[in-house]
Amino acid sequence: MKTLLLCCLGYFALSTSSAQIDAVDTLLTTSVTGQVVDASDCRPLGYVTASLRAPQTKHPLASAITNPEGHFILADLPKQDYILELSHVGYSTISIPLSGADGSILSLGQLALSLHAALLEEVVVLGPPLLIEQDADKLTYHAALDPDSRSLSALDMLGKVPMLSLDGDNKLRLNGSSSYQVLINGQVSSLFVHNPSDVLRSMPASAIKSIEVITHPPARFGTELTGGIINIITHHKTVNGYTGSATATLSNPRGTNLNSYLSGKMGKLGFSGQLGRTTITDPPAVSSFLREEYQQHTRLQQSGESTSHSLATYAGAELSIAVSPQSLLTASYRRNSNTNEQDFKQQARLYENRQVLVETYENRSLAKGRSGSGDLSIDFQQFFKKRPEQLLSLRYRASLQAHTFSSDFVLDPLEPEGRQLSQTQNTNDIRDYVLQADYVQPFNRQLMEIGLMSTLRQNGSSYYYSTQDQKTGRFDIDPSQSNIFDYQQEIHAMYLSFNLKKNGGDSGQAPGWRRPG
Repeated sequence: MKTLLLCCLGYFALSTSSAQIDAVDTLLTTSVTGQVVDASDCRPLGYVTASLRAPQTKHPLASAITNPEGHFILADLPKQDYILELSHVGYSTISIPLSGADGSILSLGQLALSLHAALLEEVVVLGPPLLIEQDADKLTYHAALDPDSRSLSALDMLGKVPMLSLDGDNKLRLNGSSSYQVLINGQVSSLFVHNPSDVLRSMPASAIKSIEVITHPPARFGTELTGGIINIITHHKTVNGYTGSATATLSNPRGTNLNSYLSGKMGKLGFSGQLGRTTITDPPAVSSFLREEYQQHTRLQQSGESTSHSLATYAGAELSIAVSPQSLLTASYRRNSNTNEQDFKQQARLYENRQVLVETYENRSLAKGRSGSGDLSIDFQQFFKKRPEQLLSLRYRASLQAHTFSSDFVLDPLEPEGRQLSQTQNTNDIRDYVLQADYVQPFNRQLMEIGLMSTLRQNGSSYYYSTQDQKTGRFDIDPSQSNIFDYQQEIHAMYLSFNLKKNGGDSGQAPGWRRPG
């Protein structure tokens, strides 16, 4: 009896201790929520920047943006004093002191922002930089102002941008669509043609200065894109010195993510580089299937299991030199590689009279894939001192994509002589060479862009299907299921577009014309 009582007391003490730990965790964190509205008509304001700063140093600690209904939430915050700043284009910024002792969830209700007292044509508003800026033709997310940029990957950072989201497979979507194009500093890159999410996952967010979401692409990008453009702008140092960062992330059971970034400037010479490595191991996926035919007295049982593992690496380097105060020459190289392996096993059994085994087989497939892409580009930009928006640019880009996919299929039926083993191999190589010239001419607040572009594209692919001869053990290619494809294309195009702004730049139109040949 004494032993039982001691055990009960011990269990009660352990449960009380666990409950106290959970209570302490709740007391140490807090969340801040609220809704931002227009002070004149209580209309919800979307895309408002809500940032928390330290009261003494004003250093940013966390940030969020409001959804189209004006709501925001800042969660999992250490319990301490903060200053909440709400800022939006055309509205006065407000600061609200918050106390860390106000509760685990601090709901601020409706918070009103007022329009500036004076909206002049050439007024310059001085204040803290905004996390989000919305123009007539694009939305800009200043990732460098987000405190999470020091630890997140580029893919996670893009998931925080309005109109961008990550689906259940961690694939990037623009307004729910996969029809979009990813640019680096306004340039097309072959790294983001097939699996942009894999490249962005291994790219550090600390290398990103801002992200532009363009839902109405200019004429120079053609009409084949229905979703829009995601333009990632990286850092370029303007003062002498260097900066760098390195992050490591472990996840269970997903994998690892290692990122590093370094940039610097010495006189007229500037450089930057990024390295990233990501491994993902998905947990085994198990499936089962059972079907019974009561009229035919048969029963079919199927069970399967699949595992997968992938490795992605990313490397990029950029070197720039100021030829003159208004001339800049830049050379950049970026490379990405991916390897993945997937193993699938399936067993099937067919019974008659629900007990007599009449047929059984095991199906196993082992798929391996390797892909890589690389970009080499040389850019020359000529700026004009009197008009900063006036620009002449010349660009040459060479890109290569290579993909290899192979698989082994094994079918083992009940009879040994019915065993079948087959193999497939698919390779694809794409080479692009692009020469482009652009000129931007401002007219007051309007912009005109005219350009020429020539593209040479070489595409080659091959697919082979072979089965094993049971007697010789040799694999024989099946010509009816194998093919070789070669393709070469030349595209020459000229384009003209206008960016017409009105109402102080809050709205506008962007008509364009493009003619390929």
